[in-house]
Amino acid sequence: MRLNRRNVLAGLGTIVAGGGAALGTGAFSSVEADRTVNISIADDNDSALLALDADGSSDLVTNDGGSGSDLKFNLDNLNDNATTKVEPAFTITNNGGQDVGVKVQAINTDDGDSVVGAFSFTSAANGHDLTSAPGTGEDGNLASNDPSESVTVNMSIDSDTGAPADANVIQIVADEQDYDVE
Repeated sequence: MRLNRRNVLAGLGTIVAGGGAALGTGAFSSVEADRTVNISIADDNDSALLALDADGSSDLVTNDGGSGSDLKFNLDNLNDNATTKVEPAFTITNNGGQDVGVKVQAINTDDGDSVVGAFSFTSAANGHDLTSAPGTGEDGNLASNDPSESVTVNMSIDSDTGAPADANVIQIVADEQDYDVE
């Protein structure tokens, strides 16, 4: 084989192409980049799946921010060794599009979400007397709400059964899986 310009260029071209195939083309397979996102939540109580309204008959349960908003429970002035009943305490309205079962319990989030047994919640929804009192073992659905249906909830606080002050959250859970109350 004679060494001429054509053969030299063909040989160098082959070396460059072979080296590029063997070592890669310089393209990348992944990229990492940081991005920021700003998310805000609109204060729209009408769009909440459950609306909560204090009955207004007691200073123990009030709305914190207007009708349909968060409930505020004032447990500072409860009597020792007594049962305090608030009947009715508050109303739960199902604003969602599905039937739901509702449970209410008082919990202590500082103690690993333990249930505070001093509280029980009752309702006579859908023709059933329903009780949600996990401290006594009666942990049934408090209510079965059809869409747009409201259920009135009564609250009983027994300071002999437990320490009401241990509760720092009243948890209201609505779940379509828990709809059946029979």
